[in-house]
Amino acid sequence: MPLSEAAIVNAKPRAKPFKLTDGDGMYLLVNSNGSRLWRMDYRFGDKRKTLALGVYPNVTIEHAREQKDEARRLLADGTDPSAVRRKAKARRKVELAASDQHAPPHLTVHPNGMIEIWIGRKSLYYYPQVSALPARIFFKLPILLKIPCLHSGR
Repeated sequence: MPLSEAAIVNAKPRAKPFKLTDGDGMYLLVNSNGSRLWRMDYRFGDKRKTLALGVYPNVTIEHAREQKDEARRLLADGTDPSAVRRKAKARRKVELAASDQHAPPHLTVHPNGMIEIWIGRKSLYYYPQVSALPARIFFKLPILLKIPCLHSGR
């Protein structure tokens, strides 16, 4: 019998986690701390696996069922849904890193005189004042920030 919204709302946490099944391997795991997690159990390559579908109420029962159906389609095509997710996550990570490398560097001077050099989302250098900048950084600043250098010293 499919799981209803009323059954989910009325599920109270117990001393031990328990499952409310929806069908086709999908269930709502109700933890003892009160959290409700959508999960799907499946077999791939003679191994039992569990796919996380989201956290209730952020992921509704309809959306969890759509994710379950998509995972079932992948399994029917002979593809592991968790491997597809891992590859997509790795791809997003590479794309984010690539976008950070192409972001223009910038310099932040704080009201207390501290200086930060930012490249992408990473703060590379943090100095208490301009005079504390090492010479090697000071001479690279125009290159890093792509500004004309008045005096390179070299």
